[in-house]
Amino acid sequence: MQHFKNLFSRHCYRHFLFWVLLFAAIYSAAGFLLAPVLIQQTIKEQVQSNLGWNTEIGKVELNPYSLALNIEQLSIIDQNNKEVIGFSRFYTNFTLRSIFELAVTFQSIELIDPRIDITINKEGENNLSKALAKHAAAPEKNEIEDEEEESSIIPLLIDKISLQNGTLKLTNFQPSNSVVHQVTPISFDLENFSTKLNEDGQYKLDIALGTGQTINWNGLISVNPIHSSGSLDLSGIKVHELWPYLQDAVPYELINAIASVKGDYEVSLLKDELALKIENSLIDIDSIKLTSENTPDGLLAIKKIHIGPSHFDLQEKNIVIKQVVIDTLLLDILRDQQGELAMLAPLAKSKTPESDTNTRQTDDAKDITVKDDASSQATPPFMWSVEQVLVQNSHVNWLDKQPKKPAAIAVKQINIELNKLNQDLTSTLPFSINYFVDSSQKNTVVGDLVIAPLKLNSHLTLAGIDLTAVQPYVAESVQIKLEKGRLFTDADFQLNEAADGQIQGEFTGNINIKAFNSLDKVLNKRLLGWNELSINPIKVDLNPLAIDIGKIALTEPYFRVVIAKDRSVNLSKLSVEKATNKKEETPKTTSSNDAPLPLSIGEVSLSEGSAYFADLSLQPQFGTAIEHMNGQISNLSSDDKKIANVEIKGTIDDYATMLVKGKLNPLSNDLYTDLNVKFDKIDLTAFTPYSGRHIGYIIDKGKLNVQLDYKIKDNKLEAKNRIILDQFNLGDTVKSDEALDLPIKLALALFKNKDGVIDIDLPVTGNLDDPEFKITAILLKTLGNLLTKAITSPFSAIASLAGSNTDSLNKIAFSLGSSELNLEQKEALKVLAEVLNKRPELVLEVRVNVDQKAEEKALKTYNLDQYFIESDVNINDSNELVDAMEALYASRESRQKLDQLEAQIKLNVETEQKEDEYKARYQQALTDALLETQPLESLEMLTLAKKRVSVIKQELIKVNKLPNSQVFVLNPSLDGIADKDKIITEFTLSAK
Repeated sequence: MQHFKNLFSRHCYRHFLFWVLLFAAIYSAAGFLLAPVLIQQTIKEQVQSNLGWNTEIGKVELNPYSLALNIEQLSIIDQNNKEVIGFSRFYTNFTLRSIFELAVTFQSIELIDPRIDITINKEGENNLSKALAKHAAAPEKNEIEDEEEESSIIPLLIDKISLQNGTLKLTNFQPSNSVVHQVTPISFDLENFSTKLNEDGQYKLDIALGTGQTINWNGLISVNPIHSSGSLDLSGIKVHELWPYLQDAVPYELINAIASVKGDYEVSLLKDELALKIENSLIDIDSIKLTSENTPDGLLAIKKIHIGPSHFDLQEKNIVIKQVVIDTLLLDILRDQQGELAMLAPLAKSKTPESDTNTRQTDDAKDITVKDDASSQATPPFMWSVEQVLVQNSHVNWLDKQPKKPAAIAVKQINIELNKLNQDLTSTLPFSINYFVDSSQKNTVVGDLVIAPLKLNSHLTLAGIDLTAVQPYVAESVQIKLEKGRLFTDADFQLNEAADGQIQGEFTGNINIKAFNSLDKVLNKRLLGWNELSINPIKVDLNPLAIDIGKIALTEPYFRVVIAKDRSVNLSKLSVEKATNKKEETPKTTSSNDAPLPLSIGEVSLSEGSAYFADLSLQPQFGTAIEHMNGQISNLSSDDKKIANVEIKGTIDDYATMLVKGKLNPLSNDLYTDLNVKFDKIDLTAFTPYSGRHIGYIIDKGKLNVQLDYKIKDNKLEAKNRIILDQFNLGDTVKSDEALDLPIKLALALFKNKDGVIDIDLPVTGNLDDPEFKITAILLKTLGNLLTKAITSPFSAIASLAGSNTDSLNKIAFSLGSSELNLEQKEALKVLAEVLNKRPELVLEVRVNVDQKAEEKALKTYNLDQYFIESDVNINDSNELVDAMEALYASRESRQKLDQLEAQIKLNVETEQKEDEYKARYQQALTDALLETQPLESLEMLTLAKKRVSVIKQELIKVNKLPNSQVFVLNPSLDGIADKDKIITEFTLSAK
């Protein structure tokens, strides 16, 4: 009690307790009253001097005894009267345990409702750094040196650090569209934080980034040395909200992507070497959707991407990812009408190269390359591996708007597996792919891949690819509609990169196209099709290119050829004309000496093939079908030394037959052909439309046989074309402006034998190297020449049948006034009869010629001789004959005229030595005088003609048995002209 009394005495200051109480009072006043004011004032001054902003503080409390500081409702406001930094409460209490711990020790540090609002302008400056840079003074040199000297870690212990309900707001004006992020609530707890050597503190950080977005981070942390281990869990992160930062650099828009990241880590910094290990990390990105300006409905969508578990070791330079799974990828590939891919269009727009920038970047790249080369020699390469990459249940939709009718192809249910992927490009990577194309069955590719040098071994299976999917592309070139068809392939495919960089490869397997059918869109009729086309096996070497096929089998193939009303062939109308402004390039010509593509086909088989031909330009229209074509071509090869065998059979209009048989090698440079082609018993009545147009007659009946024998060797052609028409008869005439103006029936009759068969041989030879040589043109010309010659010189045509000459068959030369035939003429008529018997359709027309002037004298002479013979005058006795002639002349004229005639002759003969000449002249003068007075009936000329006809007919019909129906006598001609005492009777030929 005495001590307390002394405190209130005059000498209280002499007592220890007084000083203690005084110190306590002053300490309390300073702590409770003065310090809060000073702290508040200091905070405001520091903020103002360093940032230029105002500070509002609700309350500052300091307990000098518990060493606890409490600040409430702090708000730092910028020049725009906007809060930038603030909190509801800050609390910390310093503990005297620091004396024993030999470290600055806090029992707890609490921050409640912290708030920070950061704004980043277009130049990338944030409001805090900008304010600091504007108001903060540059540190003096001595201060910098002092800071460098005091770089050692201050011993610090904090039992607990707690941050509750924090909010971070970030407004970024750098992207083209400003971005606002608000992260709340943020919670952070750290226990036993220490800066002492090898002491860890346990921490926990929980951040909510919005609806369903959280960051959970917990573990241990040490700052001496720097070390931390723990786990990180990011869940529901909306990656698309961060996309605006990349939008200017990446010309696509990420509409949605939700990411989750989990993993354990350990990080340390020892002797300036950073060590980082990440274990069991899992990355999941869900509901990804990517669009662009050209594809507003969506370019890429992925249901889920899963990466992990993963192992990462920075010191070991190693990362191992067990699995990368891409689940339900949906990719829409659009090609626009200009042929540009919509997915690449944004990249083209984003390219703005500048020469100076490129140059600078190139120089920088060179410097970096040099540095990298130097560092790579000392630093081991980074090792990475992905054990498995999976793409599951994915879809790729191809939409091409460039064709007139857009093409759409869907590749569905794509599953890809790639194993053992790593930084060693020489390692073997097994892979497998399976997918469906539209309505196809499952298609697969299985194999293994080496990236460098490239090596691919794979097995490819295509199962029922619908060929109608390419119809829009076919329609761009030809007017053909693919109605159906399925592609099947089962093959091995290899690629190899040789030491010289050349890519070599091989395709081995089989190809099948089943149930194929196409439509001629012009005629709206079936054009080409088959039940099955099988190529098995097929081997294709890529470098150099060579093809080896075991067998090509065509089952029930069909082909249609139609000539339209305008006489154009349907095939010529199928091509689609394309307008172009580009200058047409001259096609490159290939020398015939160039080595052909190595091609070998073991066999081409044809089973139940058919074809249809129609000609709509005719009236009536014409159509015929070739059916049941069966056969094979074996050993086709581009090797000049190998010859293929051909044998194909078929029927025409059910009953006629077709056969192609022989040898050929059409694939080699040295063409060789030895083919026999036969068509038997083709009914010719079906060809009436052609006969009506070209020869002006319908075909009443007949069958056609064709035998073609073609041989080509050393580019020399020897062809035999034998055409046989059996019982070929023409019917009624047909009016046609195109009909030949020729006696067609005569031509047919000249060639038709007694059995009703026309047999024509048309041999053709030529050099295929001659550009003017065209087999069809030559064949038609040969046939035309044969018909023309036969019609214009019919006897020449039939003379070969008898081995005779034309002159002996087409005429008879009679002596003047005579109707008798000599032996040579009878033989000629015999030959003519034999020939006409072989050509029963021919009619021989006989026209007898009479030269009235020349033959009148002959007839009078004949009649005068007959008179003397009948008068019993010996015409061989000149004296007796002269006496008879004098008597006849005197009786007809007078004795006086006879004497005058005799005197005239004597006057001309003067001497006796000319007695013989006189007698001859006198006899001739009497003969001439008698012929002048000899009477002659006009009917006698016709009688002579009839006699000549009679002897001709008798020789032909009675003697040589030529049917009377084949001999026609024409009206005799009295205007004949004799030549060398002969008058010609000419024969002509016509058809029945």
